[in-house]
Amino acid sequence: MYDPVVEAFAIAHPDDVAKRLSKQLPDETSEFLQNLSVGVAASVLARLNGTHLQSVLVALPTSLLSNILRKASHDDLLTLIAHIPNARYEEIVDAADNHADELRDRLNTFADRTVGAVVSPDFVAIRKGRLVRDALDELRGSAWIRDVPVYVTDSEGVLIGQVATLAMMSRQHEETEIDRLAIPVPTLPEHMNADIALESPHWQLKATLPVIDSKKRLLGTINRRQLTLSGHAPNDGNSNLEDVISDLISDYFSICVHLLEVLVRTK
Repeated sequence: MYDPVVEAFAIAHPDDVAKRLSKQLPDETSEFLQNLSVGVAASVLARLNGTHLQSVLVALPTSLLSNILRKASHDDLLTLIAHIPNARYEEIVDAADNHADELRDRLNTFADRTVGAVVSPDFVAIRKGRLVRDALDELRGSAWIRDVPVYVTDSEGVLIGQVATLAMMSRQHEETEIDRLAIPVPTLPEHMNADIALESPHWQLKATLPVIDSKKRLLGTINRRQLTLSGHAPNDGNSNLEDVISDLISDYFSICVHLLEVLVRTK
């Protein structure tokens, strides 16, 4: 049921409301958001930590989520787009009815301009304070087999650093808290234009870079080849070989950095 007092508090303190909701089940959070006006719901929703946000986006009714995406602010929309399952896109647009073209154009515009809207969910985020031993037990599954980047975040989803998988596998680190192995990692802000991101010097050190929002929360990952193949960079017919060489060099430097991390941590 709509409560003007709750609405007013959510408008004034969206971060506090999101923090309280993070302790609720996804269905409970979804039910709460349905009792707020669409714009306020978008503001609170975008402030949920990444894992909870993804679950809530699945639980929200399609029609409500469609309206939220239409009314969300620029910052909030980028965060939401980065966490919405791809399988839901068409049904969300269809639910906009007479506003379907407007919503599709809005989503496409963001995807064409920014890094944040085209991030990949292929990463593992481990909450700080977890023991390496426990984290490894969870990783021994599909994510571990794919060897995706492993990042450490705080309770709000703020990126702390990246952990080399080889360092995690060292027996001497089994009882170590995961954030003690985290190494600072260069990032790309979600608002960065994709063409500008392609010129970032960070690619010389990492083949894959994490993307963060304005609050430094981890949204996803991106690599230079993804940006190029997605059509954000002009293709003059001679860039394919350059891209391959660039990827190989990036991979080489990435492996070297990881090995150095292991050597430093094991001394």
